[in-house]
Amino acid sequence: MLLMKGNGSTKLSLLNKKTIKVEGLPENLKRLASFFDVDSDAAAGEHTHFEFYEGNEWVASDSFSLIISVNQPDTANGNV
Repeated sequence: MLLMKGNGSTKLSLLNKKTIKVEGLPENLKRLASFFDVDSDAAAGEHTHFEFYEGNEWVASDSFSLIISVNQPDTANGNV
């Protein structure tokens, strides 16, 4: 992931088919970061969508969408 301070709404794009580029005003990048605030009691499968919709001034209209989902930890393999 490549984070870049830019101008305007937050835009997510793909570089070299493997790097997510995130660019926008610092206050809009903070809005994106807030999507990763997950309650400690969140259940597996709970999710949110970071995406443009008409009237949304914080996400660029040409940004790709991002779904942020809570997964169940794989404690059997030592992954938490």
